[in-house]
Amino acid sequence: MADATGVGSLIVCVRRNMKTFTCFLILSLCIAVFSGCSQPSYRSTASASSGPPLPLDVPVAAESSNYSNVVATANELVSKAGLKWGHLLEVRWQPAPLNRYLVIYATPQSELGYAGHRSVHVETNWHAWFTPRL
Repeated sequence: MADATGVGSLIVCVRRNMKTFTCFLILSLCIAVFSGCSQPSYRSTASASSGPPLPLDVPVAAESSNYSNVVATANELVSKAGLKWGHLLEVRWQPAPLNRYLVIYATPQSELGYAGHRSVHVETNWHAWFTPRL
């Protein structure tokens, strides 16, 4: 008899909280669907538009005429910010519509998973800024 009373009170409790349970279930389903549907892209902010896909970045050779100026501009920004990012890994050109350089520095493995590469963007007018990191 005690089991029947326990089950009965459980059924009454579930019926009273059905709206709350349903809302919780729908919210959980929405979070599950929207949280993992797509992988982040290398250029997540630029490629999020509905326009045509952006062309791939092109590596810049150290012998290139602008290489030393790009590296100097990026290094100046890093040192002004008081960061010790270590050695440079590569410089890449991001063609139209971006028309800028991407300077990538050595990044500890522990940061790559959540923040991506340490990098600086350098425009053709030598204006530089840090790549936003999450």
